[in-house]
Amino acid sequence: MTRWTEEQERAIALSDRRLLISAAAGSGKTAVLTERIVARVLDPKHPVDIDELLIMTFTRAAAAEMRERIRRRLEDCLQQALRDGESGIAARAKRELAELDAARITTIDSFCLTVLREHADRLAVDPAFRVGSEEELRILQNDVLEELLEEQYEKADPAFLRFADAFSQGKADLGIGEEILALYRFAESLPWPEEWLFRVEAEAERTDGNLSESAYQRYMAEELRKLGAELCGFAEEAQLLCEEGGLNGYEGAVQSDLGKLQRLRAAEDYPAACLALTAFQTYDRLGRNKKDSDPDCASRVKGLREFWKKALKKPLEAFGRGDAEATDRVEDAETVRTLIGLARDFSARFLAKKREKNLLDFSDLEHETLALFWESDAAGKRHPSEIAREYQAAFREIYVDEYQDSNGVQEELLRAIETGRLFLVGDIKQSIYGFRHAKPELFAEKYRNYRKDDGGAAEPGIDTRVDLRKNFRSREAVLASCNAVFSYLMREELGGVRYDADAALYPGAAFPIPEGGEDSYVTELMLVERDAEGEETAAVVEAEAIATRIRELLDPAKGLRISDGEGGLRAATYGDIAILLRATSGQAERFVEVLMSHGIPALAEQKTGYFDATEVRTVLSLLRAIDNPFRDIPLAAVLRAPIGGLSEEELASLAAKGEGVSLYERLEAAVATAPESTAAVKAAALFRKLGAWREAESYLELPQFLRLLYTESGYRNEEAARPGGELRFANLQMLIVKAEEFESIGYRGLSDFVRYIDNLKKYNADYGSAQLPGEEAAAVRIMTVHKSKGLEFPIVFLAGLSKRFNQRDLSRGILYDEKLGIAADAVDYDLHAKGGTAKKAAFAWHLRTEALGEELRVLYVAMTRAKEKLILVAGFKEGTEPLPDGESGEPLSETDGGEPLCTAELRSANSYLEWILMAMARDRELCRIAVRQVSAEAAAREVLAAGEKVLLLREELRTAEETPPTEMEAARFLPLMKPYVHAEDVRLQVKWSASELKRLREEREEGLSAPLFSLPQDGGSEVAAQRGTAYHKLFERIDFTRSWTEEGLRDFLKELAETGALPEEDGALIALPPVIRFLQSALAARLASAQRAGTLHRETSFVMAIPAREVDPSRLSEEPVVVQGVIDAWFEEGGQLVLLDYKTDKSTEEAHYREKYTAQLSLYARALAMTEEKTVAEKLIYSTARGEVLAL
Repeated sequence: MTRWTEEQERAIALSDRRLLISAAAGSGKTAVLTERIVARVLDPKHPVDIDELLIMTFTRAAAAEMRERIRRRLEDCLQQALRDGESGIAARAKRELAELDAARITTIDSFCLTVLREHADRLAVDPAFRVGSEEELRILQNDVLEELLEEQYEKADPAFLRFADAFSQGKADLGIGEEILALYRFAESLPWPEEWLFRVEAEAERTDGNLSESAYQRYMAEELRKLGAELCGFAEEAQLLCEEGGLNGYEGAVQSDLGKLQRLRAAEDYPAACLALTAFQTYDRLGRNKKDSDPDCASRVKGLREFWKKALKKPLEAFGRGDAEATDRVEDAETVRTLIGLARDFSARFLAKKREKNLLDFSDLEHETLALFWESDAAGKRHPSEIAREYQAAFREIYVDEYQDSNGVQEELLRAIETGRLFLVGDIKQSIYGFRHAKPELFAEKYRNYRKDDGGAAEPGIDTRVDLRKNFRSREAVLASCNAVFSYLMREELGGVRYDADAALYPGAAFPIPEGGEDSYVTELMLVERDAEGEETAAVVEAEAIATRIRELLDPAKGLRISDGEGGLRAATYGDIAILLRATSGQAERFVEVLMSHGIPALAEQKTGYFDATEVRTVLSLLRAIDNPFRDIPLAAVLRAPIGGLSEEELASLAAKGEGVSLYERLEAAVATAPESTAAVKAAALFRKLGAWREAESYLELPQFLRLLYTESGYRNEEAARPGGELRFANLQMLIVKAEEFESIGYRGLSDFVRYIDNLKKYNADYGSAQLPGEEAAAVRIMTVHKSKGLEFPIVFLAGLSKRFNQRDLSRGILYDEKLGIAADAVDYDLHAKGGTAKKAAFAWHLRTEALGEELRVLYVAMTRAKEKLILVAGFKEGTEPLPDGESGEPLSETDGGEPLCTAELRSANSYLEWILMAMARDRELCRIAVRQVSAEAAAREVLAAGEKVLLLREELRTAEETPPTEMEAARFLPLMKPYVHAEDVRLQVKWSASELKRLREEREEGLSAPLFSLPQDGGSEVAAQRGTAYHKLFERIDFTRSWTEEGLRDFLKELAETGALPEEDGALIALPPVIRFLQSALAARLASAQRAGTLHRETSFVMAIPAREVDPSRLSEEPVVVQGVIDAWFEEGGQLVLLDYKTDKSTEEAHYREKYTAQLSLYARALAMTEEKTVAEKLIYSTARGEVLAL
């Protein structure tokens, strides 16, 4: 029986209200959510059916987990009710379990999709729409963008040309394209994009000089007043220090600065604030103090004054410019107007393209649903529509998990269908998806406005907040560090919430304590010295230090012992450790390399890098060379790869001997001139393979073609045998999956696939490498903080803390904000120069505040992933002192030690390390963070020592190899030298097509050693394959119940060409007389009867498993292998089945068909009999060359 805390019980029990559950990290929010749902469903007095609940989660995986948790809890309640004899509860539990699979436990996107499917008649799109993949949509977006820009350049509108001149990058359109896409995506993240664009456009048009009502000015006036108020506190402290320390020489300058800051604090509006700032263009100099003055006080006053001068520097530069702002505003207006016009044009074109392909993106799902849920009255006021009211009636309660990650669109969807019974769960301190336009302020507003539950009687209908503060994940040492650090760093203005007693973490789990006490679990700050700049260097140095610390933690004798989950302790393993990074790009690989070099298994989870994998690059080059051998770089890559087998010298020598424009032409000429050389033999062999593969591609589906390519080239097996072969093999298999996805969205052919992949790379739509199942269990995991959200690890290294915050977005030429609008650089077209404006500086100030708040929350998420040991890792440059004043830093201000750092102090930081050191400076003992400094010299000594060990081991291995084994050693290892009993199974091809089996038997009968996938023997040309495909497509679509003439058949072929079902050039390969003879035959009459009866089936795919020895008699294995194929046609007649296969071979000899196709049709018949569980009475072939039916 679970023991709930008082707060958890209140969260489970409170009903008939809007309820916000502020659930701190590790507080068991998912368990509480599950228990509440089950409690409502099984409530003996007022039960709610499971299908009357709408339960929304952030991911599909979370939805599936929630459904399974509810299922397990209902099953437990059912068993308990049966034991207690509560038949009513048991019956209800059974009923709800039966309904659970139909319950609305879903993501917001899936919910919107369901709504649109249910109301498809109200949509402007075809009801059979599909949701486009990210890759497909990105390519489509960029195609539309290129088309738009091309037309704009042709029109040569002066405003567009000025915009392009100002914001393009170099000679490319990349800059303006990015700006158009950025505005489009930002607007789409808002509930009502077009309204926002109209408002921003109207704001930009106001150039009448009445600027006092600008949103950014109202915002900035308030920010400057707050800054003045905060800095007044520092100046007042400095004034007191002057009095206490007898600093009469400093007193005048400090008093002058204080007066200026007081005027800034008291500024009534934006112009007054700007005027007050101009006073800081000059500062009074500090005078000389008396000899008996206190030097410590003097030092602190200097430090305080430097701080407020630095804090005022950027605001002064941005907002102390006087009348320059009006001119900036005019230039800004044209840029904003032009950009909005381009974004609108792009949006309309993109929408048309999506309609053309009958697809929606995720933004469409939300906005189309929003349009269904809200309607406007005559006055323009919105209210829930009739459809929304239907959903209001359908759902008695709505549950939203991870509410802190909701955006404005999702909030409007929720408002439309909720009626006051709302259960919101989240933690604003873990809102880290700003890049997905999450709005933590939605959570913050409810956090402030909802009444905090006090545990007493609660009236229904009152919006209530319950705080879950007990942490059941981490040891007290981890929690103590987190609480201390964030009590100083997190505040409402920066982070969204004040980190007070309500937000703090309280220990809720009991951990076993080792004999030596808990000192080994104290949080550490590893400061690693490096002797060079650069991200890669920093990553390598930190990884080396982490590798050393991991070996110490896992030392069998002295290492860290962690909870075994049963009240005892066990030794830590590699799988217990995670290394978290703010971003893995460019760093994760270095960490893996370094850890692996120390013998530490490591796994990096990334979203990019797939196309950079060597094996993937090689196969993509091979596909490009097959598609077009005149592309020099792909062809050279294939020739140099194991598939071609040429060395650099051989390739260069051969290319130099031939003549021609392309590499292919030169090599062909060289091979013809001197075919006997080793290089020529290799090149000729590859060219033959490329030709054969090009022909095979013409009639095989792309996934099947890739499998053929892997098998015939042997490349996949070769890569699998190399170090890391499992991952290489998985990456190549993943390419087949991508080919299947490519064909599933309606594309076909190798040429289109190659262009598709090239576009993905062009538009940075990369994938992460394939992941192997279970590989993380025995390896150190390296991942981003975002990827770690929702996970926990016994030991966490948080690395890269000294890396500067990414502020590149703030330096963009154009900035966007929902409340403030759009701000752009001012452009001087005469001087071809552009620069910042006060408006843009206000936007940057606001966006940096939001970005720093998110960085604080990212740090919180990272630090709260650790269960037992948290190690913070930061690099520092050689020759610098990472800690202020050596080992003991002092706070900048002597304010109350329990108060958080002010916003100005927090804004002055540029890295996580600076924030952590600020908190430690406030109270080192409270933070309970032990500092370990690792010098570059010590790290170098360790690397050298490891190198010496490797050399010694190599020498020992060489000696052992050269020494003959003794009789005892030989006898000991003899059993290991026996042949592997399942060797035959290892070499099996586990998947076959029926056509492959046919060709295999032909080759065996003819005594050939040709490749497994030989090409059709009816001419061996691409035309023959096209002809066969054309006949099959015709017979697949033709209506056997019609009476056909040659004229009617020609018209039908034209229809197929117009619809794209059969290209006109392929239709021209069909000889009409044999087709007419077939359609007038007795077999066609039988097919027509079956078609009328609904028992005719065409192009039926099958997959079945049979023993390997039946597939290939040369194999003695009983292991099952998969056989797949496609049956051209079959029908049921008199309770039995008739199988039909069309053949377009040129031969007219009956023996040819019996010898060649008997085995294949027998396989089809076997598969058909297995799937339909009926006897196949006839196996028929219709030969177009013979013009008659053959029975096999």
